[in-house]
Amino acid sequence: MADELTLPASKRELAIDRSQRVSRALQDAARKARLSVRGNRGGWQSSSRGRAGRSFALGSALLVFVLPTLGGAVYYGFLASDQYLVEAQFAVKARSAEATDMLGKMSGLPALQQAQDALVVVDYMTSRSLVERLDKDLDLRGMYARPEVTFLDRFDPHEPIEALTRYWRKMVHISVNSNGIVVVRLRAYRADDALKLGDTVLRYSEQLINDMSLRQRRDAVTKAQEEVTRAEQRLVQLREQVRAVRDREGVLDPKKAGEALLLVLAQARGQKIKLEDEIRVQSRVVSPDAPQMRVLSARLEAMNAQVAKIEGEFTATGASGSTSLSRSQASYDKATLDQTAAEKVYAILAASLEKSRMEATRQQVFVESFVEPVLPQEPEFPRRIWNTFLVGLASFGAWFGLSYIRAAIKG
Repeated sequence: MADELTLPASKRELAIDRSQRVSRALQDAARKARLSVRGNRGGWQSSSRGRAGRSFALGSALLVFVLPTLGGAVYYGFLASDQYLVEAQFAVKARSAEATDMLGKMSGLPALQQAQDALVVVDYMTSRSLVERLDKDLDLRGMYARPEVTFLDRFDPHEPIEALTRYWRKMVHISVNSNGIVVVRLRAYRADDALKLGDTVLRYSEQLINDMSLRQRRDAVTKAQEEVTRAEQRLVQLREQVRAVRDREGVLDPKKAGEALLLVLAQARGQKIKLEDEIRVQSRVVSPDAPQMRVLSARLEAMNAQVAKIEGEFTATGASGSTSLSRSQASYDKATLDQTAAEKVYAILAASLEKSRMEATRQQVFVESFVEPVLPQEPEFPRRIWNTFLVGLASFGAWFGLSYIRAAIKG
C-alpha cells in the first residue's frame, strides 16, 4: 500500500486512463448488443405483418373476386335456362279524323286521349288482371315451370297470384316513346310459348281499348237519349201552352185571324166610302128628310158601327170583355216562339242521338300493330359471356374497394 502511494504521478495517470478506455469499450459492446437485439425483434415483426397482409389479400381475392366470378361463370355457362324473346310494336289509333286535339296539331304530338289510352295499355300489360287472364287461358304458371327450366329460374306453380304477377313483371319489358308507340318485349323458356304470349297480350290489349271505347259510346248514347227525352217533354209542355192560349183567346191563329179581320175591315171601309159618296150625290137632288136619304143614313151609321167594332177588336177590349186581337197576338207569339225554339232544340238533339247510335256500332279506337310478334329461332337470354364479364367486373371492383379501405385504415 505504501508502494502504490509512492508510485510516480505519471504511472498513476496511465493506469486511470487505461481503466477508462476499458470502461468505454464495455459500454460500446453493451450498446451494440442492445441494438442488435432490437433490430432482430423489428425484423421479425415486419416479417409477421407482411405475411398477414399477403394472407388477407389472397383470402379476400378468393372470397370477393374469384369465387363470385367462378360462380357466375358456372351459373350462366351451365345452369341458366335459355329464354326466347318476342317483340311487338303498336300504336293506339282513333278512327275519327278529329282525333288530334289542338295541342297535337300545334306540337305534332299524339292526341291527349290517344296518349292516355297508350298508358292504360302499358299499365294493363303488367297488371294482375292480365296475369290472371293469361293464367286461366294459357296456363301461365305451366309456361314458366317447364321441366327443362333450371330450378333457379323455374317458377313454383304453387305460389300465389301475387308471386306470379311479380315473376311476370320480370319477364316483360314495356316502353312508350314520344310518338306514342308502345314497344313490348316478352320472354319465355320456349319459342312457341313466347309467340303465343305476344299474340295473346296484343289481342287482350285491343279488347281492353275496345271495351273502354264501347262504354264511352254507350254512355254518349244514354246521355243523348236523356237529353232528347227532356227536350221532348218540354216541347209537349209548350204545345200545351199554345193550345191553352188558343182556348183562352178563342182563336186558332191570331195572325191569320188578324189577316181575315183586316180584309173584312178593308171591305167595310170600302162600303162606307161608297155610302158616303152616294149620300153626297143624293143630297144634291133629294131632301135630307126623304125616305131614301134616311135609309142611306141608317146604312152609313151601321157601317160606321161595324168599322168601329172591327177596329176595336184589333186594339182594345170589346164590350163583351173579350181580349183584343193585339194582346192575343202577343200571347200567342210568345207561346209559339218558345215552341219553335224547343222544336229546333229537339231536332238537333234527335240528330245527335241518331249520330251517337251510328257511332256506337263502329269501332272508334283500335291497336295498330306494325311490328307483329314472330316465332324466335334462337334464345336471346341469358347473355352468358357478357353476364359473366359483368359479374367478374363487379367482383373485382368490390375486392379492390375492400383492399383500398383496409390499406387506408392500416395507414
